[in-house]
Amino acid sequence: MSAVLPLSLILRGPAFKGTFARTYKILTLFREALALCPESDYLLYVYHLTEALTRLSPTAHSIGETVQLYHELLSLCPEGTNLRSIAIGKNYVGYVIRQYNNLPIDVSDKAIHLRRTVLKLCQLGHQCRLDALTKLAEALEECFVQCGSINNIDESTRLRRGAVSLCPRGHPDHGTY
Repeated sequence: MSAVLPLSLILRGPAFKGTFARTYKILTLFREALALCPESDYLLYVYHLTEALTRLSPTAHSIGETVQLYHELLSLCPEGTNLRSIAIGKNYVGYVIRQYNNLPIDVSDKAIHLRRTVLKLCQLGHQCRLDALTKLAEALEECFVQCGSINNIDESTRLRRGAVSLCPRGHPDHGTY
């Protein structure tokens, strides 16, 4: 675990801020550290890489990578652990979910897969679940328009119904649905 501490200090130092090349180099080091880390420290290394990616100026690629890493981290991290409680906070998973939900709709298989992953990260009661349902439904509707697959429109309809169930009478977004 001691090998992770100097890496995490990089995130707070002036070396992390600056040119794209320097930032890219630091992320490369984080990825290499993750690939070489001992199994016992794997979750902590994943967490540090997500933290580094989150501090970048967000791009669709870095946000997508962070979504995948958080999904992996939370699926491996037991309930009640300190690391899990930190990761699910609004400044970590919540921030990444909001960033991904703000990206333009993309109908590629990878983008739809990532939208499904974002929805998995938004468990029942999560403040971003309504937006995640809506964005995935919109992507599937656009995919239907482009490809004509009835499965896309069926799934979109199920997602929209799920969104309606989150907006009872009196909810500010009830009129939208």
